[in-house]
Formats: sequence, C-alpha cells, structure tokens
Amino acid sequence: MTERTYAQKEILQFSLPQILFMYAWPIAWFMFLIYVVGPYFVSPDGTFPLWAENLIGLLGNGAEITVAILILRREGYRLTSKDLLARINMRFPDKLWKWGPVWVPLCLQFWQFWRCFRLKQKLQRCCLLQIGCRVIP
Repeated sequence: MTERTYAQKEILQFSLPQILFMYAWPIAWFMFLIYVVGPYFVSPDGTFPLWAENLIGLLGNGAEITVAILILRREGYRLTSKDLLARINMRFPDKLWKWGPVWVPLCLQFWQFWRCFRLKQKLQRCCLLQIGCRVIP
C-alpha cells in the first residue's frame, strides 16, 4: 500500500503583529457581538431569544472561518476538497504503539464521565428521597 504525500512548498509567513491581529479580531468581534449587540435582544422579562443567540454564534464563527480561509488562500491553496486534504496532510499511525496517545486519554475520559454519571444518579436518588419525605404545605 503506497501512501500519497504532498510536496511541501515555501509558505509565506505572517509577521508577529499579523499573527496577533488574525487571532485577535475574531475574539474582539465575538465580544462585541455578545456584550454590545446582545443586550439589545434581551426582553423586559430577562429572557434572551434563541434566534438572537444563533445569530450571534453564526456571525462570530463566521469571522473565524473567514480568517481560516484568508490564511488558506495566503498559503497558496484553493478552497477545494483536494487542497484542504493536502493542507491537513492527515495520516493514520502505522504502528500499534502510536495509537496509545489516542486511546489512553479517550478511555480515561470515558471512565471519568462514567464515574461522574453514576455519582449524579446517586445524588439525584438521594435528593428525591429527601424531597419525598418533606411535607409540603
């Protein structure tokens, strides 16, 4: 089985101020949407409509995808599936021991989730029993 590799080419690098700007402006845009635009959608009873939350999320994440596309174009790639695969250059580990860094944290996370889930069930059972014993006037 042959593995398809892609030739590395010279990629123009951003300077430090450009890198900081490309990371900072989506964050600033998201904060502007949340803290400046968002309060205008809060109704008098204190609820926030779901459509406004979705709109803010869409506009904020749109800024991040715009940055990603700009950087992809700067590197000389087009927005096609072939060029995205070439840019990602993801390969599966060829040896079994290389899968350890993937499976060990995954199993530990699942075990931790299971412990928390069982604790939550025990706490709910305990609280339901206590509430059931109280006399509600």
